[in-house]
Amino acid sequence: NNLSVEANVYDAYILRDWENGVLTERLRLEANGEVSFNGGSNNSSTGAFGTLSVFYIETWDEGGLRRLSDTQIEADMNIRIQTATDTFTFELDEFKTREKWLDGVREEQALKIKGSGDFGFLIEDQQFQVQVNGTVADIHIEQLGGEVVEDRLIVDGEYTGTASGSFGLVRLIEDSTTEDNEDGTRYEVDVMRNEFWLNISGTPIGPIGEEIQAEHNLTFEYTVPQIDWSNRTIRYMYVEENGNTTNEYPENSPIEQEPVRPSYDGDMNITGFRETGVVPDKLQLGDMFPTQREGADSVISIVGITMGIVDGHEVELAQWVSVSNDENFSASGTVINEGLLAGLLHEAFRVIDIGIPIQGNNSSNDVQVIEHQTLERILYPSIITADENTPPALLSIGFREGVLYTEGGIAHLEVVVEDVDTDVVGVAVDLSVFGLGIVTLSDIGLNGDTVIRDSVWTAIIQHPGLEFGIENVSVKMDDLWTDVDTSVELEVSNAAPRVTSRVFTPNIVYRGDTVQVSIKAEDGHGVESVAIDLLSAGGELTPLAFQADIDRWVGEFTVPDSLSPGQRSIPLQVTDSVGGGALVTDGASLIVLNEAPSITNVSFTESGEWVSALEIPKEGTTKYVIEVSIEDPDGVSSAQVKIGRLAPIGKSETWLTLSDNGQGVDKEANDGIFSLEIELRSTLTVGDMNYLIRTADVYQSMTPDNEQIHSIELIEETGGGGSGSNWISEHATSIVLVALLILLAVGATALVVTMRNSDFE
Repeated sequence: NNLSVEANVYDAYILRDWENGVLTERLRLEANGEVSFNGGSNNSSTGAFGTLSVFYIETWDEGGLRRLSDTQIEADMNIRIQTATDTFTFELDEFKTREKWLDGVREEQALKIKGSGDFGFLIEDQQFQVQVNGTVADIHIEQLGGEVVEDRLIVDGEYTGTASGSFGLVRLIEDSTTEDNEDGTRYEVDVMRNEFWLNISGTPIGPIGEEIQAEHNLTFEYTVPQIDWSNRTIRYMYVEENGNTTNEYPENSPIEQEPVRPSYDGDMNITGFRETGVVPDKLQLGDMFPTQREGADSVISIVGITMGIVDGHEVELAQWVSVSNDENFSASGTVINEGLLAGLLHEAFRVIDIGIPIQGNNSSNDVQVIEHQTLERILYPSIITADENTPPALLSIGFREGVLYTEGGIAHLEVVVEDVDTDVVGVAVDLSVFGLGIVTLSDIGLNGDTVIRDSVWTAIIQHPGLEFGIENVSVKMDDLWTDVDTSVELEVSNAAPRVTSRVFTPNIVYRGDTVQVSIKAEDGHGVESVAIDLLSAGGELTPLAFQADIDRWVGEFTVPDSLSPGQRSIPLQVTDSVGGGALVTDGASLIVLNEAPSITNVSFTESGEWVSALEIPKEGTTKYVIEVSIEDPDGVSSAQVKIGRLAPIGKSETWLTLSDNGQGVDKEANDGIFSLEIELRSTLTVGDMNYLIRTADVYQSMTPDNEQIHSIELIEETGGGGSGSNWISEHATSIVLVALLILLAVGATALVVTMRNSDFE
């Protein structure tokens, strides 16, 4: 494959540096222009050509080894196709290629060719004339990561004239599978379908006197997808017209090969008549040193030291001249002689005289080639001499996590540096006072640093010792020109004791239960105290006692009613001998079970008076109020009663709601006493009657069935002869009836007496 590019460069970066005997060359070009593939052009019969939309190339060579090679090309390509008598152009929709190598590893590889279109051409001679018209329905070739991912070409056409018919070509990946090669080794392969046909509707005589034959070829190629391997097809399967197949297994296929790493070829090592050689970076008046040019040797002599302006910077310059035996060549210039850019060529004048014959006679005129180089811009660094430098300053120091603890604590130490010249090269902090020595920090994304070159210098610190407190530490900041030392306060905190074991017995409890506790705690300064801290849960602070024989802190505590049910961590308050403490909440936990609400009392009242039994009225109904006292630390969500025959007719099996809302017969809202009014009918019978009460808390824990049963005695009405207001009110109807009967009797007697008296007279 021969790919040539003629480009106009609009952005370039070139570096050539010799340091400590190592030559470093870096090149980056971005351009646009023209591209040719396999000699393709407007006038060629084959190949491809086009216009570059993206051309990017970057190389990095160091010590004769290519460390980086990055090439990216995107173009609008035209493919030239040669026929028997003509050439036509076929346009592609996409042409992209990308390959990137870094330190011998190919990180990226991609190629994409995609397009479609029509074509047509005429084939003719004295005896033969055929017009060919066709369509490239799809051409799609794509490689990614060193493997073929798409290989498709579909062509369909027809020809008319002396001969007529149709033709076509199909090449595509029909399947991906595994296949054995000649020696039985199995490989992953793409099954390529290659099919060509030529159909003839007539049998004319061709231009060379041979009869054209119809043709149909179908072949399946089993090809490994790796583009860097050779002899990639491990099996050919030929399909005949009758459906029979023939297999061929090529020898030594495939041959596994690694991609070839780009090599250094001295891209930038073009010296021309320029001077090359090893020179000191700090020059003095009178210095002389040898250099080389192509085909000649010379000596550079320092003839003066002066001050000059280089891109706005005032610097010391060394003036030089080239001393050579070549009378046709002369060179002179200046070199920067101080600061970071010492030894960098500032300006150079080179003149070479060439004798060129003119108009064919023997005379010659002196033709001079004059080269003038000058350093126009200094992009980096912004400061090139010590006088221009502003020393760095410390803005802040601290830990990203906010604190660093002793005894194995880990944190990120961050030092924020202000440097207007952005040339700080190192920051170190002396943490010897904490037993950590001198710590070097990073601002290049290493050692915990998160953002490169953001002036936040970072180091990961692990403190295995016991030293803590607020101490002055020394911070050293180095830029390219000077070192700055400053002292600042830094605090390292004392780690609280560590709880390494905790045992609760039992670990499944109800509220109000007593729990035995055994705790093991460790601290480099010694553990001073351990306590169970349930203050936040409405409980108490319970100190534990240390038992030296088992090296544990032991005690007991009561699970408070205010502790919610579920899996609950029990906070531990731990302190060491130097005052360090913490509230430890992680670790082993208790499972607090949820008990059902407790029914503490059930009573019945009549007209506000407590009664021990319910009296069945002789007639009518009597009203009573049932009052149920319920307790639950989580709160009662519902209370219900099933009172059987005491319920209204038709609701003997219905759960009736008890209320604690202060309305109706309930005396006070939210006092834990739930009330319901019931009416006794005269049709009830005496004896003990069972009824059910159930209640649930906010966690839907309900009264167990065996605790729901209650009973009350029903007795006959007692009233003592009807005296009393209650007796009179309850028997008012009977009294009225009796009174009416008495009045009727008196009236009847009076009538009888009157009649008797009348008869007597």
